Amino acid sequence: WTPGQLIKNRIRVEAGHTVGKTKAASALVNHFFDCFRPSIIYTYAPTFEQVHDLLWKEIKADRRDKGLPGRILDLGLVVDDKHFAKGRATSNAGGRGTERAQGQHGEYLMFVLDEAEGVADFVWAAVDSMTSGGISIVLMLANPRTRTSRFHKVAALPTVQSLRISCLAHPNVLAGRELVPGAVRREWVETMLGEHCDIVP
Repeated sequence: WTPGQLIKNRIRVEAGHTVGKTKAASALVNHFFDCFRPSIIYTYAPTFEQVHDLLWKEIKADRRDKGLPGRILDLGLVVDDKHFAKGRATSNAGGRGTERAQGQHGEYLMFVLDEAEGVADFVWAAVDSMTSGGISIVLMLANPRTRTSRFHKVAALPTVQSLRISCLAHPNVLAGRELVPGAVRREWVETMLGEHCDIVP
């Protein structure tokens, strides 16, 4: 980075199914939490199950019994009042979603929008309001399906760096055998390529 250069602090990741994007997001959350202190991290997903059973399952598994700082909660990590991470499902009950989601400011901030195509507009607005100061990173991940979502539209912003994780470039698919257990496989891709599918080319 040089003075005057635009900082692309919003990372937008288009990814196919079972390519490891949730595991990568877990690693980034844990790295940010451990290396930037005091930091505040919020992760969002459209439903409680997506927050709890996907990203936070990985975050907790990656930290447990490693001697890393902070207490591990069901949907959070806590060192103190100024250094924590929380997982949240998006809810706009009573039309007060933005109000409930916004309000955090700090020296180091990270926001993760998982399954971002389904994350409500009020969350995007709240994140925008909280990234006005300090050092912040917004990580957006989705399996792209439409051209009308906020996830698709933010790709045009100058502060956004777009990346793509393709099923077709996964080691299991390239090798034709399971090198990464549980990840996408060549036969699955070959089957799906014959249909309308969500694989990122």
